[in-house]
Amino acid sequence: MFRLRFEILLNFWLTLLFVAWTSSLIAQDLTLRVGQESHRVESATRDGKTYFRLRDIAAVFELSTNETSSQIDVFGPRGTLALMDDRPLVRIGDQYILLTGPVWRRGKGNWYVPADFLEKVLPGILNTRLTKESDGTYRVQGVGRNRVRVEFLKYPDHLSVVFRSSRAGVTAVQEFRDYVEVRYGEYLVNPDSIADPPDRELITSVKFVPEEAFGTFRVGKGEKFYSFRESRLSDPPRLVLDVFPRPGTERSSPGSGATVDLPATSRPSTSREPPDEDPGQQPRIPVIVIDPGHGGEDYGVDVYQDVLEKGLALVLARKIEQRLVASGEGVRLTRFRDVDLAAEQRSAAGNFHRAKVFVSVHVGGAPSAQTSGAVVYVYDPPPAEFKVSRAAPGEGGGEGDDHAELVRWNEGQIGYLNGSRRLANLMQTELNKLFGIQNSVVEARLAVLAPVMAPAVLVETGFLTNSEDLELLGRDEFQETLAYTIARVIGKFLESR
Repeated sequence: MFRLRFEILLNFWLTLLFVAWTSSLIAQDLTLRVGQESHRVESATRDGKTYFRLRDIAAVFELSTNETSSQIDVFGPRGTLALMDDRPLVRIGDQYILLTGPVWRRGKGNWYVPADFLEKVLPGILNTRLTKESDGTYRVQGVGRNRVRVEFLKYPDHLSVVFRSSRAGVTAVQEFRDYVEVRYGEYLVNPDSIADPPDRELITSVKFVPEEAFGTFRVGKGEKFYSFRESRLSDPPRLVLDVFPRPGTERSSPGSGATVDLPATSRPSTSREPPDEDPGQQPRIPVIVIDPGHGGEDYGVDVYQDVLEKGLALVLARKIEQRLVASGEGVRLTRFRDVDLAAEQRSAAGNFHRAKVFVSVHVGGAPSAQTSGAVVYVYDPPPAEFKVSRAAPGEGGGEGDDHAELVRWNEGQIGYLNGSRRLANLMQTELNKLFGIQNSVVEARLAVLAPVMAPAVLVETGFLTNSEDLELLGRDEFQETLAYTIARVIGKFLESR
């Protein structure tokens, strides 16, 4: 009798423990509150992560979708986003956002997204704001409107573009090759009609792009555009861009621009210059090729206006080079100065030098300030390219015969994908340890990697749009550690081949 009671009690407690354990594996559903109504979003667990059903989210916000076998497009009032099955990368317009886990397609019409989709991605296509009330509960609220009027003030030596706002919100200024972008945050922009610029040789136009974030203006560069200075005024809130012409085209010299390159203390000339070296004079000895991203007129990320991606990428590339040379490796950089190289020029440099390994060094920028840490990218070829049948010469990219088989330009990476993926996984693992994060390797169709006939990766060495990463990347000791880590991974990869 005693044994029977003992077995009954034991089974009872084991049952309770099993119920508690299985309950811990069931993800908590999401609640979205709109006014007095509460909407439930079904959840599921995959690989220990919580996912939410996209169909339920779309129904709450009245979003339409278009699905194929491997991709689903979601259409919102302010833009469209594209999600791909089993990929953590989400595309909004021409920008990409990295999630903590891959998108999950459980079946036709049954897609699930990681929890950070709600804060990182969804607000980019909505006219509403999500406010977290508690774990698993968000309040859906309307977003205020910001009326913005664009004015032009012409001076003897420059032209001022004034953005006069009805609300004091967040603005970010970023310079690109053909235009300067003014991006607004916090409030949805309602622009007044925009007049033509008074001097089209300096500014060709000012256009409003409603699909970008809360609203973005693009100031087109004219033939005489040389530099600009940014300032902010209050009462009423105004953002002013003072645009200066090239020296010698007006009576006065324009002064310096608003951003600063590293390691120099002032921005150099942004005119396109020829590459540093004549490839025909260089010996074709297999080497490691390091590609500092951007350069010249292509500034890369410069959200904070005092650090440019192009300068920081060159600093890091030089430090990686020093570490590799010290270990006895031959190294070539695709650029040594602040020059602008096209993607095909960078790839060609890697192939010309018969690269053993090709690493393109960048520093990221993301719409969400929460995105952080290093991310390693590897080439993802279109499905049709898998039909190409050819073997890589030892996956060495330069260790085979000089009379290698001729291949189409954008198919160079096909024979080296296995090596590229091994290198990417090894590098992502070590960089995750350095940053204390759990990022994953991302496969993307990057033009700079497609033609490279060697194991090749692109490394975002952190995000300037994240305050912690920005602080780390500004420290010389961290730059040295970062360069050491990348160089050590390259060495370990070459030894393991």
